[in-house]
Amino acid sequence: MIRVEFKEHQQPGYALVIFNNWKGNAEIEIAIQRNQDSWYLAEQEQWNSEPVWHQLNGLSFDAENNLAGEIGPTIIDPLLQQVSNVRYMILARDAQGNSDRGVLRMVGNILSSSASGNSEREDLVHIASEPEPEQAVEIESEIVTSTLLDDDTQPTAEFEPEPEPVPPMSQNKSKSKLPLIIAAIIALLALLAVAVWFLLFNKSDKPTTQTTACEISTMGNDELGFIQKCLKNNPEKKQLLQLIEQAKEAKQCSLAQRIYANKAQGGDVEIALAYAKEYDPAHAQNHCFQADKETAIYWYEVVLTNDPNNQMAQQRLQELKK
Repeated sequence: MIRVEFKEHQQPGYALVIFNNWKGNAEIEIAIQRNQDSWYLAEQEQWNSEPVWHQLNGLSFDAENNLAGEIGPTIIDPLLQQVSNVRYMILARDAQGNSDRGVLRMVGNILSSSASGNSEREDLVHIASEPEPEQAVEIESEIVTSTLLDDDTQPTAEFEPEPEPVPPMSQNKSKSKLPLIIAAIIALLALLAVAVWFLLFNKSDKPTTQTTACEISTMGNDELGFIQKCLKNNPEKKQLLQLIEQAKEAKQCSLAQRIYANKAQGGDVEIALAYAKEYDPAHAQNHCFQADKETAIYWYEVVLTNDPNNQMAQQRLQELKK
């Protein structure tokens, strides 16, 4: 996971940006997600439910091999307009397929462009947003009503035939129903027995598509395709958590992180809580996840966004923010 910092700049509306531990090249684009509702920064200081990517220009690697440069008002101003307790997750990627994420840290007294008294902006980013969907065309449907015939137009019968007399039921016929009832009960019990036998003894030994789609042994070299195929089959939460554990044991750290982030950002409280614990200094760490207070706080706040009464997240946030 990368560490991203926006540091104070002498010019209002700008900040120094540093990407620590970035493994890609200098030509990157980023998406910025806020924790309060998991929406992404879009154009014209708007926020979108889908990622909007901002191209960063003029970045280079410094002496410590961290990617660094300047970032302008297009990004700085809308972030400073949010309330102070909002936190941000930065998603970064380059054209070669490298990608990573990290919690944003704002360092120093960063000012918006309005502090300079100059309304003109010189932005250092180019926003590449997803195309807007075509507007749906409303189609009016015609309501066809049927007209009921008036009572005067209803045809009437000239006469009604007398009902035929119904012969009284004999005592023998009433008694003959008992064997039929017994036979029906026996037949019903036989059907139930067949159903139970089928369920208990006729199960197929072949694994289901849902199971095989999420088996780490079937991943191959296409990690992203494996994740998409697995999630498309709507696996149970228990199976996803097992897959994450398998990924950590196999040192497939990127796989574990992607599954965690996908489900946590989608509002899954249990997985978001497990993800927060991975970075919580109070919990045991492993080779895939190292203790990171800021990242733990971010995911605990995501938990509370979807479950405001979650006591564990509330308790850990109070401890981490001391």
